[in-house]
Amino acid sequence: MSRNVSKSPEVVGCPGDVQDEVCVVCFRPVEVYSVGECDHPVCYECSTRMRVLCARNECPICRKEMSKVVFTREVIPFVSIQTRNMHYERRYAIFFENEGVMRAYDFLLEHRCKACDDMPVFRNFTQLKDHMRKYHERFYCELCVDHLKVPTFQMRICDYNALRKHFRTDHYLCEEGDCQEERFTSVFRTKLDLQAHCTQNHSQNMTKQAARQARTVDIEFTLNPRPQDSHRQEERGGRGSRGGRGRGGRGGRAFFRCPIHNFIKTG
Repeated sequence: MSRNVSKSPEVVGCPGDVQDEVCVVCFRPVEVYSVGECDHPVCYECSTRMRVLCARNECPICRKEMSKVVFTREVIPFVSIQTRNMHYERRYAIFFENEGVMRAYDFLLEHRCKACDDMPVFRNFTQLKDHMRKYHERFYCELCVDHLKVPTFQMRICDYNALRKHFRTDHYLCEEGDCQEERFTSVFRTKLDLQAHCTQNHSQNMTKQAARQARTVDIEFTLNPRPQDSHRQEERGGRGSRGGRGRGGRGGRAFFRCPIHNFIKTG
């Protein structure tokens, strides 16, 4: 199992008392603050994740849209910050207090091999992924890569045995028929995706009852009682509360069985 280091770079010139502060979003020590027009400071890691990886520029606290933010070592009112001589990332509208802060930001977005000390930074994630597979036999979970908006250095990287265990515990792995031998293509994000896959590819090996069950989806939802029904139930002494079968109470959980082909995209 390779090292799975997720520690951020130490910011040059960052005082110790600043690093002891905790971000209100991720609850981790703050090395650099991100300050916007609303004056709600968060750590630069959370701000980078939102602005760069998630393409969302609102404040995570008040949801105010922030046209620009400043990455700084100290919490200062936004209107008091002089940005004229600061480094500026135009694409994501981020100002940097100094080169050390800007370097820490660049580190968050680098694609670097954790096993090779002398390996230069890769230009993109695909190059890093190919390198890890070819030279170290380490793999990323493609489902996590596609759906978790986190920097590369925080992504899970492991050998195949650990990856397959991750598939079983955190995703939905098909181990029917030929899928037992497939290494990366038989894992799914949701139970519904797995069920659709089994219906399309393994129904011939199922019993009639199992195939019928695989072609349907149980959807659970909650029915809230109407206000007038609740009032009537109270007047009748709660006669409708036994198992939800009385005329007065219509709330509770319900199940709806739907054919799975309604969820499968065709064409």
